[in-house]
Amino acid sequence: MRKIGWVFIGIVILMASCLVGPVPLWDSGLDRSTAYEILFSLRMPRTVVAFMVGGGLGLSGAVLQGFLRNPLADTSLLGVGSGAAFFAVLGLSFGLAVYSPWAIPLLAIGGGIITLLLIKIFLKGQESPLHLILLGIALNSFYGSLIAFVLNISKNPYALSHMIFWLFGSYADIPWAPLIGALPFMLLGTIFLLKTAPLLDALSFGEDMAKSLGFSLKKGINFLMVGIGLIVGLSVALCGLIGFIGLVVPHAVRFLVSSKPSKTLIPSFIGGGMLSLLADIMVRLLPCQVELKVGVMTALIGSPFFIYLLYRSRHAQL
Repeated sequence: MRKIGWVFIGIVILMASCLVGPVPLWDSGLDRSTAYEILFSLRMPRTVVAFMVGGGLGLSGAVLQGFLRNPLADTSLLGVGSGAAFFAVLGLSFGLAVYSPWAIPLLAIGGGIITLLLIKIFLKGQESPLHLILLGIALNSFYGSLIAFVLNISKNPYALSHMIFWLFGSYADIPWAPLIGALPFMLLGTIFLLKTAPLLDALSFGEDMAKSLGFSLKKGINFLMVGIGLIVGLSVALCGLIGFIGLVVPHAVRFLVSSKPSKTLIPSFIGGGMLSLLADIMVRLLPCQVELKVGVMTALIGSPFFIYLLYRSRHAQL
């Protein structure tokens, strides 16, 4: 009965995402062709990308938290998204998108993977919450400075608008073509991350136990880096930086479902998609002259939750 209730809520959110917006589709003065164009060319791709990106970020956060055994791990806090955004902005500033439509997505994926490699190198044997937070602050600041530097020296007149897009994120005005092109690769990244489920369960008992059970940590790290690199890189390439979904959702899922890492992965994907859709619906309904960026809304939701986690972690150590 409980599962039916959650399915019903999910269907309602999906329908609301397709129907809600500045122009109500049930308006009697709206002709059928215009309503069809709004629904299939604007609202539906926006709904698909919001669910796909939010789901991928929720899953990435759950895997990172399980792998690092750290409840504060998230792709946005660790600078993975900022790394992907820097490489994407670098490509855009130098006009690489003219040569290939895949140039920017590939650069964003590469930026995400390079950042994960840096995290792996710097956190070797030091995976404490303090080290994780400090490294995340350093990487986000470093990449933010690089983005500002590249855009200041770029001769591209659209650089400033791209900077706003990458830094705050938006699901608006994304056509079907790049979305359909990115979907198989995000699905591949999702499969890579789901394959880490048995290893995450073993790691909850420690690395030595995981090795004694025959798990390869090197193989698991490779799956994690490729999976998160694909998901975060393509998410950034499509809609810019969307933060905090991967932090908030796994905690909510563990409260509702189970604390066993493998049991949280698929619910984190679904929960991330639903939270992403809700944030997008909220920015559409706000009475603003210019639509608020969805990354701002997820930060407004996630920042207080992050502060709460830090507070709880501090008191747990006392």
